[in-house]
Amino acid sequence: MSATAGADLHLQIMSLARSGRLWDAVALCESGLAVDSSADFRLLCEHVAVANGALGVGLNRYTEALDKDPENIRAWVALAAVENLLFQFENAGHSARRALQLDPKSVQARLELATSLDKTGQLSQAADELTTAVEMSTRTISATINLALLEMQRLNHAAGVSLLARAVDHSGRSSPVWSKLLLSRCYQWGEHEDDIAQAHRKWGEWIVSLVPRCNVGPVSYCGRRPLRVGYLTSDACDHSVAYFLEPILRHHNRDRVEAFVFSNVGRPDAVTARVRKTVGSWRDIRGLRVKTPPC
Repeated sequence: MSATAGADLHLQIMSLARSGRLWDAVALCESGLAVDSSADFRLLCEHVAVANGALGVGLNRYTEALDKDPENIRAWVALAAVENLLFQFENAGHSARRALQLDPKSVQARLELATSLDKTGQLSQAADELTTAVEMSTRTISATINLALLEMQRLNHAAGVSLLARAVDHSGRSSPVWSKLLLSRCYQWGEHEDDIAQAHRKWGEWIVSLVPRCNVGPVSYCGRRPLRVGYLTSDACDHSVAYFLEPILRHHNRDRVEAFVFSNVGRPDAVTARVRKTVGSWRDIRGLRVKTPPC
């Protein structure tokens, strides 16, 4: 697996887990293990599995492992991760520091320590740990992104944007990372709207360049059924994406396009109900297993 693909996969799993879509994150881990068997990826998948309703089990499992071997670095790091997920931030800080005593070069331990420090209001110390993690391994994209978000939290927006730009380069122009950079630039004081628009165009042009070109003849709808288009989204609710998506759905030419929406919205609201009225076919797929057909 390429570095770019690996970074994308890690970021997708973390994004799903942090948004509460743990079942989807677990499913992506299961399929990803076939192409990425690295220790870091296995550890990430282990954390996700524990987070998916088995935090207490994980806490006991790692504690028992440490009773047998107090110098098990991976167990200390995993315990810190579970404790952070359980909001036991003080305990997580202790576990992460113990891991660092055993292995000062453990980037993951520093990430868990930074999380515990961040959540207990120790932003400067968290920034120091993330800075060290970035210096230790420029390939650890998550450390760079976390540091960028922390700097923005500390109102150092320019520093955060600069770090995200670095993360884009180090990740091989990963789409999820690049999208974070573009979003952050929209909130940076002094950014001219033309520069922001040009940055979005550059990203779009790069995405298009990745798509193989093919020659497709003109499509004739005369005497044929409408083109069927499916939209899979978890943002058809009070979310910025919905305000871009709704006009597209509303203004489809029904004679030429038949739209299907597969909704994975966690908490449907008034916007969901309004968007739903713009299409003839709507399927709620929230909670369905990956292999379960939506209709």
